[in-house]
Parts: sequence; C-alpha cells; structure tokens
Amino acid sequence: MGDYCTLAGRVAVKDHVTISSKVRLAANSGVTKDVGEPGDYAGFPAVPVHQWRRQSASLRRLSKKDLKESGS
Repeated sequence: MGDYCTLAGRVAVKDHVTISSKVRLAANSGVTKDVGEPGDYAGFPAVPVHQWRRQSASLRRLSKKDLKESGS
C-alpha cells in the first residue's frame, strides 16, 4: 500500500494486491485487483468513483424500468 491512502469503513482488500499512493477507497468497497492510479474508488469490485456512479445510476434506471413493465 502506497503513501497517503485512505480506506473507509468495511473496505476489503484481497491478498497480494498493490494499492498505489494517494488512493481513497469508499466504504464497503472491495479491492480485488491492483489499483495503480491515484484517485477515488468505490464499489465491489472497486472501480473509479465516476464509473461507479454511472453504474449505480444505470442500475437504478433498469430497476425502475423493470418495475413499470411488471406492473408492480
């Protein structure tokens, strides 16, 4: 693990994984592969936070669409 890393609560890191300097991991994230670029990461598996936000928004839209189609 590099310098100036921040791991929030309940972050899980797999064995033998390298985390570069200046990485911040959001709560409940899971690091399964090396993190080579500094920045903010979130999710399981951990991805850059901007990508995680897009994935979460897409999942919400799909969920709402499925509810409308099923009539619930």
